[in-house]
Amino acid sequence: MEIITIVVKRVGIEVVDARIKGARLKYYAPGLEIYVFGACPVSERDKVNYHAFEQCRMRHIPLKQLVSYGWV
Repeated sequence: MEIITIVVKRVGIEVVDARIKGARLKYYAPGLEIYVFGACPVSERDKVNYHAFEQCRMRHIPLKQLVSYGWV
């Protein structure tokens, strides 16, 4: 099981290969958990989704298996 965190900052987005304390689980796929850390306004959600999709593609996980949690 791989665990990564997408860190949302004021000036950009960074992907870290570990879980940061205080991060929330937002995406799950078999063999992969993706957490999000930092404030993620609605205008930034497309960028966070893109990074989650790319992390799945890099690990050869079909995008159909990616499930998102907690987005309204």
